Amino acid sequence: MDMHETGRDTVRHSSSANRAVRSIVSLTTDKVMLAGEAVDLLGHLAALNGRLPQALDQVSQGLGRSLDDYQVFERDGEVSAVRTAAARRHLAHASELAELLGLALADARSELLQQAYVPPGFESGS
Repeated sequence: MDMHETGRDTVRHSSSANRAVRSIVSLTTDKVMLAGEAVDLLGHLAALNGRLPQALDQVSQGLGRSLDDYQVFERDGEVSAVRTAAARRHLAHASELAELLGLALADARSELLQQAYVPPGFESGS
């Protein structure tokens, strides 16, 4: 697999992730969310805790390598190394925030693990 094919696959997967989150937003707008469903949803989202920061770190590393492997230039005449370094700092910050997000999602999930429900209209002993 060549580098450009790998890059296209990476973009395709990030687009799929974006569509998945948009679908979650659409499916949860003004809806009742039972704890059991939320536990499953939050568990899957919390799994991003290790993966998203790792992905962002790897993108950052790849950007750094691009300066070594390619002749990079900026269309507006700015220094590519400076812009790439700034982008990598932003990615490092995003990675830290993604890790915190995953931990908060896991905490929210753990708070819901013991919830149970009685369906509306259910009468005990009937």
